Amino acid sequence: MSAAASTPALTTTRRPRPSTITIPMTALATTGTVAARPSFGSSAFARTLSELLLCPSFNNRGLAANSLENYMKISIITPVLNAERYIIKCIENVKSVNAGDIEHIIVDGGSTDRTIELIEVFQKKYELLKLIKGPDKGQSDAMNKGARSATAPIIGMLNVDDTYENNAIDEACFILKQQMSPSLVVANCKVLDEDGRFLFWNKPSDLRLKRLLLGGDVAQFPANPSAYFYHAAVHDIIGYYDENEHYAMDVDFIFACSAKVNVLYHNAHWGNFYMRADNKTAVDLPNSRRRIRLLKRKYFKKLSLTDKLYVLFNVIYRKVSR
Repeated sequence: MSAAASTPALTTTRRPRPSTITIPMTALATTGTVAARPSFGSSAFARTLSELLLCPSFNNRGLAANSLENYMKISIITPVLNAERYIIKCIENVKSVNAGDIEHIIVDGGSTDRTIELIEVFQKKYELLKLIKGPDKGQSDAMNKGARSATAPIIGMLNVDDTYENNAIDEACFILKQQMSPSLVVANCKVLDEDGRFLFWNKPSDLRLKRLLLGGDVAQFPANPSAYFYHAAVHDIIGYYDENEHYAMDVDFIFACSAKVNVLYHNAHWGNFYMRADNKTAVDLPNSRRRIRLLKRKYFKKLSLTDKLYVLFNVIYRKVSR
């Protein structure tokens, strides 16, 4: 599969009535219309002006704003703890992607190996690499520290042992800067084993809450945050990550976004998720599954009566059909 299809599609799930709309795009044209991006000339300034006129950005309160200062500005947040094995690759991956200014915030939970030492070496090279030192109260707390410290209008969460594709941040910023309300955009994720061997594709094309609650055989759930980005203003609507949730904070986040904000799917390869034996989910799989079941019950209660009946009918139908 190529990094981006020649005619990429953007699928939108909007409130209050969940629906799925597939919109053909030309060069990532604005959502809701099919339009090629107009040319403003070939100079660097002209290209920048073109992007600014086409892409309203969001400040941290969700207000539309166009300025050179926040053009292509994004904050990538990486929680770490004793990650000296992966930290150099992580920093270099974020630095190497094809995008503009990237604020990379690394939140350390109190590492006792060389993680902090290595980060501080790279801080001398990269002005926008920031370090928040621990201890913290767990991964959700670390993610919240990073999100609250972010200065950019767009946020991405990247685990220290996962990677972005070169086009991911560029495309995500372009799409999100076109949205007129706080949004989450999700793309495809390549899932690999710890040695980098391909396992499967995660393509979560249907992000309606009522479908996600039915499970992965009905609608694939986003496998990893390396393949999604969102406006910082999303946190003003859904709140921050639950610091009492240590196993399924990303599941809680996606459910909350699907319930309350604009959610889009982009058919392109953005992230790479490495399934390792020491992953938190793999280490305590029964606890992770239990937490996800509880979250499904929580968000089922938030559905409309029509969508509750839809979920119940499908659950009963699938049981009878087995």
